Amino acid sequence: MHLWDVVTGRELAELDTHEIAHSATFSPDGSRVATASLAGQILIWDVASRREVARLKSRGGLHQVRFSPKGDLLVAGSANGTARVVGRGDWCRSGHDHRTSAKLPQVVFSRDGDLVLAATSDNAAHLLKTGRD
Repeated sequence: MHLWDVVTGRELAELDTHEIAHSATFSPDGSRVATASLAGQILIWDVASRREVARLKSRGGLHQVRFSPKGDLLVAGSANGTARVVGRGDWCRSGHDHRTSAKLPQVVFSRDGDLVLAATSDNAAHLLKTGRD
């Protein structure tokens, strides 16, 4: 994965994900980058140091990863119908899993970060609570 300066067109860094990143996203404050792969890994990077700060493994290939509006949660939608929500304080733990009956190619947080909308490959949309207290 490459980080580019969009003004100058200059490459700032190459982050070695060891596999093809299917989805990538910045945290709202720009301090972190998360990637998701069809091999089922979520990698979280610190932008300033260019270092990997967490690695999570999923049971299925991942289609998309997104940070919550506050940057304290991360959700990933998988090929096996699981939406995984993890919190910033425990990136290393498995987090909350929400199961659906079909692939989850799209996931997005509500503006307050309390809900996730998951669009599935069977033409449905699921509204999921994040489990935030």
